[in-house]
Formats: sequence, structure tokens, C-alpha cells
Amino acid sequence: MRTRINVWHVLLVMIVLSLGTFGVLAEETATHTSFFDNDAINRMIDENYKLVQENGYAELRIPRSLHGITEEALTPNSLEVGRKLIEHGYEAYAIGGCIRDYIMGTESNDVDIATNATIEQQREIFGDDLYLHFPGGMTFGRVRFPDEEVDLASYQTPSLAFYGLAGMPEFDPTATGNDSVLLDSFQRDLTMNAIYYDLTNGDLVDFHGGLYAIREHVIDTIVPAANAVNQDGRKLIRALRFKSRFGYELSDSLDRAIRKYGVAVVNRMRQADISNNINKMMEAGYASKSWRNLADYGLLDTVFPSLIRLVNDADYLNYLDKATAYMDDLHNEKGRKISDTLILLTFIQPEIDRRAQRSAYLTALSGVLDEQEMTFQISAQMRERLEGISVLAHDMEKISSRFLKSAVQESEYYEDALALLNMKALTNSELATQAAFWNENADKTQESLDKAA
Repeated sequence: MRTRINVWHVLLVMIVLSLGTFGVLAEETATHTSFFDNDAINRMIDENYKLVQENGYAELRIPRSLHGITEEALTPNSLEVGRKLIEHGYEAYAIGGCIRDYIMGTESNDVDIATNATIEQQREIFGDDLYLHFPGGMTFGRVRFPDEEVDLASYQTPSLAFYGLAGMPEFDPTATGNDSVLLDSFQRDLTMNAIYYDLTNGDLVDFHGGLYAIREHVIDTIVPAANAVNQDGRKLIRALRFKSRFGYELSDSLDRAIRKYGVAVVNRMRQADISNNINKMMEAGYASKSWRNLADYGLLDTVFPSLIRLVNDADYLNYLDKATAYMDDLHNEKGRKISDTLILLTFIQPEIDRRAQRSAYLTALSGVLDEQEMTFQISAQMRERLEGISVLAHDMEKISSRFLKSAVQESEYYEDALALLNMKALTNSELATQAAFWNENADKTQESLDKAA
């Protein structure tokens, strides 16, 4: 094992509190009341949703004069990208979180532009300001600005897995792209994320009842749920992430599909897709809801395979409840960025400690990390950080020298190690004294612990 920690470089702990829980981020369930207070819009949404149910899709266009969403919902740079595309004769739609969140009444800078311009045509327009990136094996453009990068995607062709499904429009399954925003919509993950804003005229365009889903607080897929989650497991995890974030309910069909296929689907996913999406679930202030949703759908020990012996252990679940609430408080109240290493160690550290009771600590740590690499993408650099943080937190449980304390606090791993020690102390009264020692004069961690009282 490689680590930058000296033998006596030990780590920290926070002031522990007696079995309390921390403040949790309120669910973002608010909707843009002026939008759904419009009777004409609601009638259009209801009529369209009936057609979607009957036919598989139906185009709903709400003019800007009726919906009132202005270009202020978008960033100036994204508007500039759209303007240039339109000037060159192409279509341009804003799509994604920015439209969804504006309708919900929350702020978002998540602006994507969808267009019928190919990558080659985009290069002709944006020149060297355009570069390519390849998320999930797909090719997308990204336009550079001094203060922002705007994602730009050519219309996508629906997956071959959807070819011939009832309610699917005709398409060429061998094509790599297409000229239809309708076909592009079938590649979106959830109906609420498939609402387009036409940058040509300001129309709001919805093919799949996404506006209905937002109004009714329901999460649903665009194609039948069983087909959607089996085609791309990221849709499954994203559905659970939005359930955690917004407090919405999954549709009955999506709920059944995840319970039936979830374990098998996650086991087929790439490690990078699992770890990236789980980190997004846990880093944004609603980890305490997210782990419960994973557990409810039987996915906790699928995502974290070393936890197979702990997922039904009451003490572990109590720890996880308090540890994730603490992590949420660090993000929501203290404005701290939650690292991917802290997220992973929050879940697996109790199993490392359990195994360390019967074997050397480093052996236990290595074994758990080896198992976790079955589902998480862990680079050599990340593994070094995981080892360093875990070892430092473990050492900090024993160190009480103020001379050594100063040295430990200089470690690059100290902040996450202290957070990890504080989490463990929340349900382990024997660590309270050590936590208090390491958290002396640490105002932010002290405030977090005070919430547990």
C-alpha cells in the first residue's frame, strides 16, 4: 500500500454528540406556481397526457405568450450558442435541468443545447471554440467561453433496443444521428428531463407528458419502464437520485421495474457509470434520503458489495443514518464540497473496521477496496487517497498528543479523515473524547455536532 502518511501522522475526530441527527436538506418539491396556476396550460397538459397514454407520444407546444418563461431562465452563453445555430439555418433547443428546474421554481445552470447540426457542421460554426467529449461512450460538443462551457449535442437516434416498441415512431436503427427533435426525445432518461425550449420562437415543447409529471410530482420514463432500465442502468440510478432530491414518487411501472430488474441491471453497468451516478446522489445534500432509497430497492449491497454482511445490521443502519445526515449538513449548512473519497468511505468504513478485528488493518482495508472495485471505478490515485484517509482516521482514534496533533493537521488527508472520525463517533461513545480532542476550535464541525444534541 502506498500512502503519504508517517507512522505517527494520525487523524482527527469531532465533538461527538449523543445519538442525534443533523438537519437535512428540504426536498425541492416547490413548483413554479404561476406556471401551473394557468388554467389554459393545465388543460393543454391534461389533454396532451391523454394522447401520450393512448399513442406513446404526442407533441405539446405551449407558446411563450402563454407560458411566460423568458430567456432569463438560460445563461447568456447558451443563448449565444443557440443564436449562432439558428443564424446558420439549424434548429436549437434548450433542454435538460434548466427547463425542468425553472418550471419547478428552483435555480439551475444546467443548460444543454440540442440541435440538428452534426458535429462537423458545429465545427464550421464554432471553430476552435468547440471541442469534443465522450460521456458514456457517446460524442458531444462543448463550446468554450471565458466564464462557461456550454454542452451542445446533435440529435440522437433512439436505442436499437426500442426499435419496434408500441408507440415508437419509425426510425433507422443503423443511423448515428437524425434530423428530428422527436426522435431525440426518446433518448432522454425521464419525462421531466425531456422538455424542450425552442430558441427560435420560445415555444415549450413536450412529447412525453413531462409537464404532467412535474405537476403531479411523479418520476417516469419515456419508453416503458422495463425497457428503459434494461437499456441503460443510468436511468435507474438517476430516477432514484431525483426521487431523493425532489421527494417525488416513482410511477408504478418504474417502481416495479426497478424492484424486478434493478440488481441485474446494476451488475451489468460499467464501474464508471455506477460510481459517477452514485457520487452525484450523495454529494449534493440529500445523501440521507439516497441511501434509504437504494436500500428500499435492494441495491445498497449491489452498489457497495462489501456491505453484504451489514445491510440488515441495525447498528450499521443507525450509523449510516447519522453519518449521511452529518455529510448532508456539511454540504447544506457549511457549503463544503463532499469528495468522492469521503462518500465511499462513509459507506464502507464500518466493514473495514469489522474485518480489522480479525486481521491487520491494512489487510482489511485492502480487501474491502478490492471488492469495491467490482462496482466502482477507483484509479490508483483515488485508491491512494482512500487508503491515506482511512489509515489517518484510524490512527487519530489513538493519538492524544498535542504535538502530534499539529503534524497530523498538516496532512492533505486531514479534512476527510476528521469528517470520517466524526461520523464514527456519532454512534460510538468510546470515540467521543477523541472526537472532542480533534475538534477543538473547529467551529464548523462543532456547529454540525451541536445539531445532533
